[in-house]
Amino acid sequence: MFVVEDNTVYSVTVYSPSTSELQTIECTDVNRIAKTEAEIQEETDVFEEWAVQDQAYTGGYTPVPYRQLISLTGIDSDGNLWIERLDSENEYRFDVWSSDGKKVFTVFFPRTDTEMLFSVSQYGILGAVVDPEQFPQVYSLEMEEIQPRR
Repeated sequence: MFVVEDNTVYSVTVYSPSTSELQTIECTDVNRIAKTEAEIQEETDVFEEWAVQDQAYTGGYTPVPYRQLISLTGIDSDGNLWIERLDSENEYRFDVWSSDGKKVFTVFFPRTDTEMLFSVSQYGILGAVVDPEQFPQVYSLEMEEIQPRR
């Protein structure tokens, strides 16, 4: 089991099926992207609108000042964990970690104008367009087709 307590920090705790902690996967050379003032204000407004229903809420919500940094995308056929790094505006980046906690390689895909959501499985990687205004698209790439950089 993989647990990310704060997705604005590159840290994943790995647990065995019996829930004992096995290791922590960390990467410190990844740049976090700060949210804009507009993003912070919008997040605050949405939270405040929701929280007004809670009589115990006294105000003062402050969102995390950074965007999400990582997303767990899946396990491949070799048992490697794929972590999507959300630290670039120009490309999609995936760090691939072996089961013993060593970084195996990084995969880069160029970004397009459409936002995509990824899933990795034993068969390959799927990318799907998540913007409802765009024409639905799903891209499939088999593991043999992926050219990693070490």
